[in-house]
Amino acid sequence: MGKGVSSSASIEVACMKALCEVFDLDLPGTELPLLAQRVENFIVGAPCGLMDQLASYFGESNKLLPILCQPDQVGEPISIPDEIQFIGIDSGIRHSVAGASYSNVRAAAFMGYSIILQAMGVSTEIIKSVKTKNDFTSLPFAGYLSNISPNQYENSFLTILPKTISGKEFLDKYQVSVDNVTQIDRARTYPLRASTSHPIYEHHRVTLFKNLLAGVNAATQEEERPHLLKKIGELMYQSHDSYSACGLGAERTDEIVSLSKNIPGVYGAKITGGGNGGTVCLLTDRKATSEVKAFHQILCDKYKQDLILFT
Repeated sequence: MGKGVSSSASIEVACMKALCEVFDLDLPGTELPLLAQRVENFIVGAPCGLMDQLASYFGESNKLLPILCQPDQVGEPISIPDEIQFIGIDSGIRHSVAGASYSNVRAAAFMGYSIILQAMGVSTEIIKSVKTKNDFTSLPFAGYLSNISPNQYENSFLTILPKTISGKEFLDKYQVSVDNVTQIDRARTYPLRASTSHPIYEHHRVTLFKNLLAGVNAATQEEERPHLLKKIGELMYQSHDSYSACGLGAERTDEIVSLSKNIPGVYGAKITGGGNGGTVCLLTDRKATSEVKAFHQILCDKYKQDLILFT
């Protein structure tokens, strides 16, 4: 628990699957993970997305699951190339998606989207109407920041977004956010620009990651693969930096990611889950197991803790 590896989602999914067996219930498609997310949002009080529940329900061993949270599109699992593996290093810092930072970043991203909508001429009345209906498909970009391309974002919207904004300033000027899960605190200052930027660039990174991984699986020339894996690893480092820029990093996870860049056989690293601690995921050459174990021991000695290492 608190390691940022979807433990809460896995428990929710497992309990619901057991209940379906006991009461002979049929929840087709993505209905079960969607209900598990509602438990997280409205009972646990964590404003998480759907990724963890979908991964817990549809995930397969030794494969990556492509997910497009619009709201619940799941692709065919992608095999992990035999020569690489993903290794988790426990940072020793407990993480929680119910914490203020995660909620603040989610709220800030939706606030940024609302500012973009109003800059495009969408009225607050329309935003309030679709929010009440909980159907955002009629809005620009179908309700999702990730549908904005990085180029469009930089040319049309980046400069209109303040780096930070107080809840009071936002509510006085823009009135409403489209999010039904988080509440805006007038007394709080939100990291608006970084939080809005993250899903836009992250969607682009994940798309590149998927395409590059397919290239690794299809590569016929052995020398092609390390080059592609280095590019994949760079995307992981960029993702980590973007998460930290939102305020979801932690000093120790940042240090582990930074130190990993000097370890032979490590292609990339990033924080997992909702940030603020938890686990650091390393993408490594499968032959570099001894180097990774040595790195893990260095971290254990450095922090004077027994940190979990798992694949």
